[in-house]
Amino acid sequence: MDENQKENEANESISTENTNVGNEIKQETVNTFNEAKEKMKNIDFKAEAETGKGLLKKLIKNPFEAIKETAQDSENNFFKTAILLVAIWAIIAFVKQLLYYITSKYAKFSGENILSLIKITIAPICRILALTLSVYIINKKSKKSFITIITTMTVAKIPVIISSLLGFLTYISHKVTYITNPIGSLLSIISTVLVYFAVKSLSNEENDSDALKTFIKVEAIYYIIYFALSFLDLSL
Repeated sequence: MDENQKENEANESISTENTNVGNEIKQETVNTFNEAKEKMKNIDFKAEAETGKGLLKKLIKNPFEAIKETAQDSENNFFKTAILLVAIWAIIAFVKQLLYYITSKYAKFSGENILSLIKITIAPICRILALTLSVYIINKKSKKSFITIITTMTVAKIPVIISSLLGFLTYISHKVTYITNPIGSLLSIISTVLVYFAVKSLSNEENDSDALKTFIKVEAIYYIIYFALSFLDLSL
């Protein structure tokens, strides 16, 4: 077999693999959308609030076990809670930007700002979806559904959601940033660590070195997506 034939076969194999991955992603997207739509039909906000509190307590008490439990949950018991958390994150982003337009002396809300407001609102959703897609592409050893990955990544991002919520304190006094900025930085670092353990649990990597390599690959793909979305003026 000559070199050209080997190269052609290798290219055909890669092309087939890419097609299969593309089809899997499309199917997972459809399944996730349908599942989310179905879950939201019969949602009990009071019950989900209690579930969210319990999840937060677990995350504080034993964060790594909380992440592992979510990643290994075949029943996806926390999916509705994850949907609500992402929705809350998006609402926080929306309200903060709207307040900025209302209170700022230098920025006035106008029709031109509506598109910007929409982009800022959907940015948290795009962030979770970008992480989900990155994990799904890399995670070949232990394929997890989009639903499981979304749920786990949302739990890992809870510290960032809390940090975003703390941003409202700046409307009370600008000096509060001396407190909220360091706390926000700490929460961001904690979230990054949780994302690492989320990737490790989702990929079933027992070896720390292999888990770190997988995490770096996931982050690399995530930032490629980030770069691509930056052309649409979407900030993750």
